[in-house]
Order: sequence, then C-alpha cells, then structure tokens
Amino acid sequence: MGYAGNASITIGDANPPLLPNNSNLVAIDHAITTLKGYSLAETNDAWRLMFTKLQNQSEKAFNYLSYERGFLGDQMNRIGFIATNLSSQSPNLEKSKSDLIDADVGEATAKLMKEKVHLEADSHMVKEASSLASPIKIRMKL
Repeated sequence: MGYAGNASITIGDANPPLLPNNSNLVAIDHAITTLKGYSLAETNDAWRLMFTKLQNQSEKAFNYLSYERGFLGDQMNRIGFIATNLSSQSPNLEKSKSDLIDADVGEATAKLMKEKVHLEADSHMVKEASSLASPIKIRMKL
C-alpha cells in the first residue's frame, strides 16, 4: 500500500485551514461557507440544491475520513506488532547472552580443572622422584 500523506492538528483556531489534498473536506468547507451567505431571499430550490450538495459532500468527506481512520488504524496495528515482537525478543536475547556466559564459565572451569590435574600429576611425579632419589644418594655415599 504505497500511501504517503501529511496530517496536521490545529488547536485554538476557529477555522483551521484544510490541507489542499483533502478535496472532499475542502468541498464541504466551501459548501458551508456558501450556505452561510444564504438568506430568506433564496428560493426553495436553491436551498434544496445546496442541502443536497452539502449532504453529498458530507458523505464523501465521511468516506474520506473513514479511509484515513482505517489507514491510521493499520499503521497503529503494525507499530503494536513491532513493539510486541521487540518485547518478546528481549528475553530471548537475555537467554542467549546468559547461555554464552555459561558456556564461557564452563570452558574456563574445564581449563582450570585440566591445569589442576596436570599440577597434581606434576607434584606427584616430583614427590616420587624425590623418594627414589634418597636410596640413590645413600648408595652414592657408600
């Protein structure tokens, strides 16, 4: 739906200007302005014609506003969906981050345990070597 448009809200102005691209709203505004100039001197047919024109323009303006309202509702639904999607992704990202940290901690713990085992093995080997060295030293002194 390739729609692009502008919207404006004017507060405090008795007769806010209508945007030129809203031809239905401009037409109803023109009809109301023309109706303000009518007097009792106008014929019944002129009044009837003016009210018919005003009714037709009112229906067109209402249809236009309904379309715009639908378009804005569609945009609001899209924004709501995006907000919901983003809020549901946040816990997923937090979980992924936590899993990565857990994996890093697990890897560091495994590395530490491996080094501890190597250190204990080295310590045991040095102890064994020291205990074997004593009888050798004794025999060398003889």
